[in-house]
Amino acid sequence: MSEDICDLTRLVRSLQRLDGVRDCFRSGQTACDGVGCVWKDYCLALPEPMMDQTGEVAPAGSDP
Repeated sequence: MSEDICDLTRLVRSLQRLDGVRDCFRSGQTACDGVGCVWKDYCLALPEPMMDQTGEVAPAGSDP
């Protein structure tokens, strides 16, 4: 991954810690008790496909 691309998981987990909730974003848990977590819906949703520099869907496992 390129140095100029933010690690979304680390960013959201940092925000969760600042909010005083468990920092479990995209940790693989399927049962979530985070009733007040603003990230819950996004966390449990399927990840969006990565796009390459041309806007096309990048092959799985590739680095955009």
